[in-house]
Amino acid sequence: MRKKINMLFFYRGDPYWYLPFLWSFGGGMISDEGKILINTQDAIDALNYLIDLRIKHKIVPSTVDFANDYDNQQTGFKTGKYAMIINGPWATSDILDGEEFKNNPDNLGITRIPAGKNGFSSPVGGHNYVISANTKHFKETWDLVKFLSLPENQAKFALKK
Repeated sequence: MRKKINMLFFYRGDPYWYLPFLWSFGGGMISDEGKILINTQDAIDALNYLIDLRIKHKIVPSTVDFANDYDNQQTGFKTGKYAMIINGPWATSDILDGEEFKNNPDNLGITRIPAGKNGFSSPVGGHNYVISANTKHFKETWDLVKFLSLPENQAKFALKK
């Protein structure tokens, strides 16, 4: 018998987790020209969307426990308390060890952040490989980034315990 889900979506409280929503609403942080974008209407709409999830729709927790936020999210998701979370590939092996997934890993689904009001769909996070513009070894560095980004290598990273 499946446990009753307490909350549809566990949204973490720190600003990092706002980024995918910011991007999906067409917002940004700083333009290529150096203009601050965090106070644009798109950025404000993304924040209001998240506030509505908490206050109006009541599908995310009403309080944030910053000291234990990540552990609360992981434990709640792994035990079926929360239906959805946002996390990265580093959490996959931990999630698959949870009681809701250990015997049936097919219970875990992965998707994108939904498209925002401007029709953009965001990547699932803000982790990226970066190559310095000053590198003297661009080709070799680019080859490394391509290698690390191969689906089979990303799967190894995600499943490593």
